[in-house]
Amino acid sequence: MNHIDGNLDVTTYFKESLRTVDGLAWLAVSIASVLRLIDIFLGINLIPLRNAAKPDMEIILLFLTPVTVFAVLIQARLSSWAKYRASSVLRAILCIAAFLVINF
Repeated sequence: MNHIDGNLDVTTYFKESLRTVDGLAWLAVSIASVLRLIDIFLGINLIPLRNAAKPDMEIILLFLTPVTVFAVLIQARLSSWAKYRASSVLRAILCIAAFLVINF
C-alpha cells in the first residue's frame, strides 16, 4: 500500500483511502447518509434526526455530510499526530462522531 499523502491523484487517493480503517468509516458514513436520504424521500422516517421539523434542512445536511466528514478526515491525516499507529482508529472515531454531531 502506498503512503497516503497529498501528492497522489484523486482516484489513487480514494482507492488507498478505502483500504484504511478511517476510509472504511468514511464509507460507512456515506452509505448511512444515502440510506437516510432514501428513507426521507420514501417517507418512512425510521431514524429521527435533529431537524425532523425541517425536512429541507435534513436533506441538505445529509447531502453535505460525506463531503464534510471527508474534509475532516483529510485535515486529520495532515495533523501532527497522524504518524502514530492508533491515528487511523482515532480518525475513524472522528468520522463517525462528526456524522453523529451533524445529524443527531
